[in-house]
Amino acid sequence: MINKHKKFLTAAVFCAIASTGFVLTASAEETMTHDLDEVVVEADKDALPGSYVKTKGSIGILGEKSVLDVPFSNMNITQKTIETFGGPNQPLQSILANNPAVRIQGTTLHNDFSIRGIKGNGTSSYLNGIPGLMTQFAAPTFMIGDIQFISGPNSGITGIPSTYETTAAGGIVNFVSKKATEAPLTRYRQTFSGKGSFGEYLDVSRRFGKDKEWGVRINTELLNGNTAINSNDMEAQGIFANIDHRDKKSNTNLLVGYRHLNIEGGARWFSLKAAAIGKEITKVPSAPEASKNYGFDGLAKESEGYIIALNHEQKMNADWKWFLNAGMNSNKLQRNIIGASSNFVIINDKGDVSNNLMSTQTVTKNYYAQLGINGNIKTGEVNHDLTLAFDKAWHSIEGAKNMYNNGNMGSVSGNIYSGLQGNNVWYPSIETGLSSKDQYWGISLADTVKYKKAQLLLGVHKHNASVDSYNKITGRVTQTVGSDALCPTYGFVYQPDEHTSLYASHSENFDKGTIVASKYANAGEVLNPAK
Repeated sequence: MINKHKKFLTAAVFCAIASTGFVLTASAEETMTHDLDEVVVEADKDALPGSYVKTKGSIGILGEKSVLDVPFSNMNITQKTIETFGGPNQPLQSILANNPAVRIQGTTLHNDFSIRGIKGNGTSSYLNGIPGLMTQFAAPTFMIGDIQFISGPNSGITGIPSTYETTAAGGIVNFVSKKATEAPLTRYRQTFSGKGSFGEYLDVSRRFGKDKEWGVRINTELLNGNTAINSNDMEAQGIFANIDHRDKKSNTNLLVGYRHLNIEGGARWFSLKAAAIGKEITKVPSAPEASKNYGFDGLAKESEGYIIALNHEQKMNADWKWFLNAGMNSNKLQRNIIGASSNFVIINDKGDVSNNLMSTQTVTKNYYAQLGINGNIKTGEVNHDLTLAFDKAWHSIEGAKNMYNNGNMGSVSGNIYSGLQGNNVWYPSIETGLSSKDQYWGISLADTVKYKKAQLLLGVHKHNASVDSYNKITGRVTQTVGSDALCPTYGFVYQPDEHTSLYASHSENFDKGTIVASKYANAGEVLNPAK
C-alpha cells in the first residue's frame, strides 16, 4: 500500500451504547508535520488489524511458532477478543471461553476455569511465558494484549509448571502484556456497566531513540461500583508499565505493576452436603436466577500485589541465541470472609443452605528464573531447531495462625431461591505465619527436526521438587517431601499444504506433592506428587 501524507492531526471520539453498558473512548495520534517521501506500509498477515485470533504465538521454550507447526491444539486470541468478550467487572472466563477446550467455573471473585476437564485458575497461568506471576483472584486484563493457549500437559516444552494451588496439566494459558506501539498512542476510556460499575482506563504508548529502539507503555485502572449481580460491589486500582528495548542483536521486555482489588458481597460457589446425599438430597436442585446475589454484609475478599517480569533474547550469531526469563510476584489476601471451604453448603432438595463462615489471610510469594540457549543446525535437507534451558522456581505461603472456621465468627443460612443471610458476622484480626515452601529445579531439552513437509518434535523435561510444610505457630518444619520426574514430549506434524496440518503427539505434566488443607484429619501432610 503506497500513500503520501501532509500535515494533519486526527482525533476521534467513539461512543457506543449497548445493553450491557456505555463506553466512551478518546484517542489522539501524532503524525509527521511535513511532506513525506513515498512510504510502503506492510501488514502482518499473522495478526491483521481487527482480527480475533493470531496464527502465531509463543510455545514455551520453542519460541514463536505458527499454529500449523506444532503438534498440539494451539490458539492465540488478540486484544480485540479481550475487549469484545471481556469487561472490567466480568470474570476472566468470559474471555477464555472463546477457546472450546475451556469451561467456565468461576465468578468475579476468582479466575476459576477448567481445560479439558482439569481445574485451573490464575495460579496455573503464565505471564509473558513466566509461571507463578498471576493469582487465583480476579485477573487484570486492562494491560493484556494477547492470550495464548496450549491444550494438554506440556512440561516438556514449558519447563517448570505452576507451583501453587492448581495444576497446568489440562493446558497452558499465557497472558502477554501490551507493548509500545509504533505510532504514539494516548487513549482515555470510560466504562459503565452492570448495575452501576464505573471504570476509568488510561493507555499511553511512546517509542524513543534514533530508531525507536526504546518503548514504554503505561496502563492504569480505576474501577468502582456494582457488577451485574445485585449488591455485588467491586473496586480496583492498578498501574502497569511495560518497557522494551530492541536492536539488531537483542530484544528485552520488562513489565512491572501493582493492583489492589476489593470485592464486597460476592459468593464463589455451592456444594452438596455429603452426609445428606441420598437422604435429604436426592437430586441436584434446579438453577436459580443468574442475577441473584448470594453475598451479604460482611462477606468480602480483598487483595493487593506486585508483579515484575523480565524477558531477554541475545543473538550470538545468525543461528544461535541465548535467552533469560525471570519474574516475581508478591500478593497478600488481606481480607477473606467466606463460607467454610470457600463455598455455601446445600443441605436438602429444597435448596436450603447452612454452614459456618471462616476468615483467613494468605501471603504468597513466587520467584522464577530460566536461562537457555537456542540454535539451528542443518544436516543436508534436514533442519534441527535445538533448545536447552535450565530453570528454578521458589514459592512460599503464609497462612492464618488463628483461622476462624468453627462458627465462632458467624454462619450463613437461607435458601438458594429466596436468598441467604449472614448471622453474627464480624471481621477478626488475623496474624499470619509461614505454612509452606516449595522449590523446583528443572532442565529442558527440545529438538524440532524439519524435513520438507514433515516435522518431528523430541523433547524432555527433568525436574526435582521439594515441599516443606511448616507449623504456622512455631515456624518449625513438620514434613518435607522430595520428588523428581522425567516428562517426555514427542510429536509429529505433516503439512500437505500451507493451510492444513495433521499431527499426533504425546506429552506429560508433573505436579508437586500437595499439602492437605486444614479441614481434614491429616491436615498439614504432603500428598505424593502426581504425573
